[in-house]
Amino acid sequence: MYDESLEDDVAEAIASTHPDRAVVIWKDLAETEIARVKPRGYQEAVPYLRQVRDVLTRSGREGEWQGYLAALRQQNRRRPRCIEELDRLEGGRRRIMDG
Repeated sequence: MYDESLEDDVAEAIASTHPDRAVVIWKDLAETEIARVKPRGYQEAVPYLRQVRDVLTRSGREGEWQGYLAALRQQNRRRPRCIEELDRLEGGRRRIMDG
């Protein structure tokens, strides 16, 4: 059985010494959650994407982050709930709650 928690722990442990490898791990975890095509999966992808953003930003690769985020938006443009979660990552927009 696949243990996402273990992968996340490994990525956190190596982020300072091997940031590129940590980013790959977090991207894989996020994309796996997004591929579930469920609102809960989109929500669970956010912490991994936040880690990717933070590592890339700290290492002066903001453009790479923006490109990756734009690619995710394009790939998931027909999934409004996914786009809402990606918007939350940017901090400028809030999620509209149902009800």
